[in-house]
Amino acid sequence: MQLKKSKLFAVGLFLVYFVLRILFDDRWREISPYYSYLFEAGIIGAAIFVYQKRTAFKWPNLQNLVTFGCVALVAGFGAHDTAGVFGILIPFNLEGFETLFLLLILAPVLEELLFRFALWEPLELFTKSGVVIVALTTLFFVSGHLMSYSYVPDEFKSFIVYQAMYVILLGIGAGFARLKYGMPTAILVHFFFNLGFFVSAKM
Repeated sequence: MQLKKSKLFAVGLFLVYFVLRILFDDRWREISPYYSYLFEAGIIGAAIFVYQKRTAFKWPNLQNLVTFGCVALVAGFGAHDTAGVFGILIPFNLEGFETLFLLLILAPVLEELLFRFALWEPLELFTKSGVVIVALTTLFFVSGHLMSYSYVPDEFKSFIVYQAMYVILLGIGAGFARLKYGMPTAILVHFFFNLGFFVSAKM
């Protein structure tokens, strides 16, 4: 009975996320460009309340931290540099504090808690395959980044497509970090990737 209730909650969580966050994204965005952060925080809060006893937030050891951090930093640096090589315009003003906060703090924490926790834990009720869970959460991760394609100016649409491509690699990397070492490692992978992107932009 408990398992059945957990699965019903998991299905409900997915439905709420996909209906309100994805299908009605354009309507919410008319109200506020920041609505998504509050909505995702709500989804994460509900997941923490339900799944807190199942999740161990273990910290990586120094060797894993250095390894994952260096790889993610180089990957983020390369993602930005490659965009420049192909003349892809980047729609971020990396000079502003707000963008810096979103890039280096809010995105790594909020997105990883959403995709590698709130949407990850329910999947474990339906499959024990870590590869399947990494693949599905990466797909959700990419979909979340593609949503902006319909409303960005035409000159930035190529970046949204390009971003979806490198986000696949980031999602897989963060997913396997979460699978093997836990949530904090996934957050650090995302942070160092974004830091590499930022450092490249400033050089």
